[in-house]
Amino acid sequence: MTTKNIWQYWRPVYGFTWALMQRSSYRHLIQTLQHMEGSRVVLDIGCGTGEYIRHLPRKHFYRFVDIDPGSLAIARRECERHLRPGHWSLHCMDAEGALRELGPVDVITAVHVISVVEDPQRLIGLAKDALTARGELLLYISRMSKRLPRRLDAVARMFGFRGVNLRHAAEFRRRDAGLFNECYHYARGHAGASGAKAAGLERAA
Repeated sequence: MTTKNIWQYWRPVYGFTWALMQRSSYRHLIQTLQHMEGSRVVLDIGCGTGEYIRHLPRKHFYRFVDIDPGSLAIARRECERHLRPGHWSLHCMDAEGALRELGPVDVITAVHVISVVEDPQRLIGLAKDALTARGELLLYISRMSKRLPRRLDAVARMFGFRGVNLRHAAEFRRRDAGLFNECYHYARGHAGASGAKAAGLERAA
């Protein structure tokens, strides 16, 4: 999969635009990771500039992935300041490559990535395959992306995202992540259905 790197143009103003809209997702992610028992290996897909790194629980080991080297440079400084030495790594690669090469891991997080990648269903399938036997997948999506009319999709792509509809499926537990955002949580050891199709990811109508 090739994801067009539009986000390099958002980088200078990211903290004042998208990061503000996604802040409730960051809080939800941080709280979820804090409540996990023990130390986990966490693969974070699409970390961007690492707006939330300073608040992440230090007990876990993190593998941060993004396609924009400039954003990763900023994320590196955040890691050096706020995470334990030797408990993090950075990888400049696309989501599919990361899931194929950096797994298996205990937790995969994708904060507002599903509305950016070219093939969300494929990404979910690869993410499930990259989990350990009792691994967990946390997908965050904005309600705006879910409700975006198809006729506005071309405009949305110019800004770096697209409309998707993640229907509530038996294997995913939907959770509110603030006023504008939602989290879809998949626990591999407790899943009923399997496969990307069962995840219920569709183009927005």
